[in-house]
Amino acid sequence: MKFSELKGRAVVRLEEAQRIGEVEDLMVEPVSRHIVSLKVRTGLFSAAELVPAGAVKNVGADAVTIAPTAEPALQSASGAPPLIALSTILGNKVVTDAGTLVGELQDVLLDWANLAITGYEVRAGGVFAKTQEFAATPDLRFGEKIITMPAQLLSQPA
Repeated sequence: MKFSELKGRAVVRLEEAQRIGEVEDLMVEPVSRHIVSLKVRTGLFSAAELVPAGAVKNVGADAVTIAPTAEPALQSASGAPPLIALSTILGNKVVTDAGTLVGELQDVLLDWANLAITGYEVRAGGVFAKTQEFAATPDLRFGEKIITMPAQLLSQPA
C-alpha cells in the first residue's frame, strides 16, 4: 500500500463504533523505518490526534479501524533521532552517495503487517518523467530538504 492511498482514509474507533477522523500523516522512526503512530485529523479546527500504530486493527479499502488502547502514541526516546512525519519528506530531492540526482520523493510504500516502510517511489524530473521504486534500506538518510541513498540501489529497484 502507498501512503498516498492511505492519506485521507476514514479512521473508525471500534469500541465506540465512531468515525474519529481521517488519516493526515504517519509518524515514522527514521532509522528502523517503523511506523510509530498515525496522525488523525479529527476536525477542521481541532488538533490532530496521535494514535499508536499498534492500535490499528485493520487497514481496509475504505477505513482504518482501531482497537481501544491504553498506551499513548510513542514519541522519540531521549537521544534518539526525532520521528519523521511522512508528509514532510514528500517532494524532497533524492541524491545518491555518488552525487547523482535521482528525482523527488513521490510516495512511500508501506507494509501494515510489520508496521514498516518497505520502499520509496521517486519521480525523475522532466516532461516524460519516469517513476522508480526503491527498497527501503537503513542506508537512506533524511535531511531537511534532501534524502541520500546508496548508488547501488539504482540497479536494484524494489
